[in-house]
Amino acid sequence: VRETDESFDKEWSAVDTVKYIAETKLLAFNDVDPSHLIICADTIVVDQNGKVIGKPQDLAEAKDVILALSGKKHQVYTAVAFSYLGQKISFVGLINFPRKK
Repeated sequence: VRETDESFDKEWSAVDTVKYIAETKLLAFNDVDPSHLIICADTIVVDQNGKVIGKPQDLAEAKDVILALSGKKHQVYTAVAFSYLGQKISFVGLINFPRKK
């Protein structure tokens, strides 16, 4: 695990934001032998108003976020970034909540 700066421009789209953070995490491993597979990821949650929900600071805040999102429309974006033999690939997946049955 390597610490990285996860700050981003508030004007960016959710897709651009989560992909940028995952790719930034990947850059933290530039000193690793390129024959090693490096996988980094990041996930963000966007509420029904389009606001990115930041990481909760503690358990109480996490519970508040879960309660605020429960049963309400929101989106979860996850980006994955890979590096292997000098090649870098990243992609973003999206899940809409609540999920349709």
